[in-house]
Amino acid sequence: MPCPTSRRVLTFFWMNMESELLLADSLLAEYFLFLFRVLSYSPGWP
Repeated sequence: MPCPTSRRVLTFFWMNMESELLLADSLLAEYFLFLFRVLSYSPGWP
């Protein structure tokens, strides 16, 4: 696969994913906050 074609395909997928990533961004932030809380409550955490 030539480089320009793959780059075009990647750009196309990124432009389509960007709107969905903006939606998922808040969910990811909440998920990481939840993970951080669980880790901070674990006994091995300083």
